[in-house]
Amino acid sequence: MQLAEREPEPLVSRFAVSHGTLLTLLQHRADERGGGYGVLVTLIARCHERLSDKRQLRRHAKQVFQSLVAAGVISVRRNPSGIGQHVLVDDSLHEDFSLHHALSLYLLAALEELDPELETYALDVLTLVEAILEHPRPVLYAQERQAKTELMAKMKAEGMEYEERMEELERVTYPKPNADFIYDTFNAYARKHPWLSDDNVRPKSVARDMVEQYATFSNYIKHYGLKGSEGVLLRYLTQAYKTLLQSVSEHYFDDALNDVQSFLRATVERIDSSLLHEWEALKEGAAATEAPELSQVRKLLQDPKAVRARVRAEMHLLLKALSQQDYEEAARMVLPPADDQEPWDERRFEAALSPYHEQYGVLPCDHRARLADRMVIEELAKGHFRVRQLLGEVDSESTFYIEAEVAFPDDLDMDGPLLRVTQVGE
Repeated sequence: MQLAEREPEPLVSRFAVSHGTLLTLLQHRADERGGGYGVLVTLIARCHERLSDKRQLRRHAKQVFQSLVAAGVISVRRNPSGIGQHVLVDDSLHEDFSLHHALSLYLLAALEELDPELETYALDVLTLVEAILEHPRPVLYAQERQAKTELMAKMKAEGMEYEERMEELERVTYPKPNADFIYDTFNAYARKHPWLSDDNVRPKSVARDMVEQYATFSNYIKHYGLKGSEGVLLRYLTQAYKTLLQSVSEHYFDDALNDVQSFLRATVERIDSSLLHEWEALKEGAAATEAPELSQVRKLLQDPKAVRARVRAEMHLLLKALSQQDYEEAARMVLPPADDQEPWDERRFEAALSPYHEQYGVLPCDHRARLADRMVIEELAKGHFRVRQLLGEVDSESTFYIEAEVAFPDDLDMDGPLLRVTQVGE
């Protein structure tokens, strides 16, 4: 009733200058008078802020521009004629590169400090990405709650006194991998960039935690008791995927990081593909009427590395289900046979892996079991692959494997299973 009878509130301008806005203008409005920076100055002049606020916006725009130059994202060159200057965006940045907010520049600087030879390099990159994202608080609370529950059980078993237990629990928080490295590099960066004084990094491990566990979305929800917070987790994983794709330059990507990106995409797509399709259509300027499945297939096939990373992600998700002996989930993750052969249902998967369990015990799905040399991907024809995943510990004598075929016809439903299993055995 109040909404209908009350006087309408006046509209208030909320114009702001961000690094992402300026970079987009520099990339796509270079042919206009004054270039992308000139377009931004014009936008500031035409916005509905007060004159004093416009002056502040112009000063901030200058700071943003200088910070992009300092970060090596853009450079200023004199025109060949000798008259005037023009701005160049670093051509080593991939097509989808973008800066979502000020902390993205810190991300670029911190990436330079990572050692690409480390076994955890891909996970460390993901940790830096997570450090600039907002907190998914219900998920972090659940992580902390579980950590305290596990520690309490351990301390009780060890016979610790109540006061000691309470003191130890006070120190427990949610996982913050590489926290010292993140805080140290950010503090050093912030000293040189005082405009960051109102922002800060937030170390955490949600996407990384899922990758390390290679957990499905539903299993992660069950593991931390997150029923009711599925939307929070889905939005966070979507943001982590987008930021990894758009704010991390292509030259930082290796096979392991491509696998991480594909895992995140596959995870989000299995829950709500519309989020990704809508974002990717907007990013590419696609018409709303275009069939997203077709565009996604074509786009994927244009990037051989992305195709192989997607195939690896699908096989590793299947491996995870089999390692947990969740044969019902495994059956849902594969396509029916192309001919009249027996389908790979729960009973068939269990029977096929029974000899492995009798001989070797637990089927691992840890980081070592997912190393690149444990899988062979053979291209049989354009968009048609055969993939074989070795099973067992890296240093074991196991000769067991899973073999499947993956095809990408134009009418493929990218939201459904991709693997058509042909053999499980040795």
